[in-house]
Amino acid sequence: HDRQRTRVNILRRRSRLPLNSPVRDQKHLPALDGLRGLAIGLVLFHHLCVYDSVGGGMSIAASLAELSSHGVDLFFDLSGFLISRQLAAGSNTPGFARRFWIHRRAKIVPLSLVAVLAVFVLLKPLLETAGQSQKLAWLSAGQAQWPWYLLFMSNLRNALDGHFTNP
Repeated sequence: HDRQRTRVNILRRRSRLPLNSPVRDQKHLPALDGLRGLAIGLVLFHHLCVYDSVGGGMSIAASLAELSSHGVDLFFDLSGFLISRQLAAGSNTPGFARRFWIHRRAKIVPLSLVAVLAVFVLLKPLLETAGQSQKLAWLSAGQAQWPWYLLFMSNLRNALDGHFTNP
């Protein structure tokens, strides 16, 4: 136990943060919740296709819709920061990496399965009912791609097809 305490003290001395910094010992950073909420809001705004309805040009709505595409960037930046912080904090704990990856899979895989099923099974009847023929054509064109999404390999499929963005 003393050995672990010594490691923690060495890490604290190497850090540029003061020893009494609230950021140093906090597992949850409440200030990031607001940024995370902003990122989610931007992503939702972008994916609700508001940009299609406001058109291009220099309108305020079109500018906001264009800006909202950066919500994913912000979300990935926050996730990278938080995951790196978690990995650094547990790197000296035996079995940490195994537990970390099991926990990540347990959080991501079920939600991903639900999302893939929702898009490829439930979305089609909803789009038909709403009369969204353009989005329905997009969905029909991508119908054969569901296994790639299910296996977290859609980016590889896109690259093999010569596309470097999702449809």
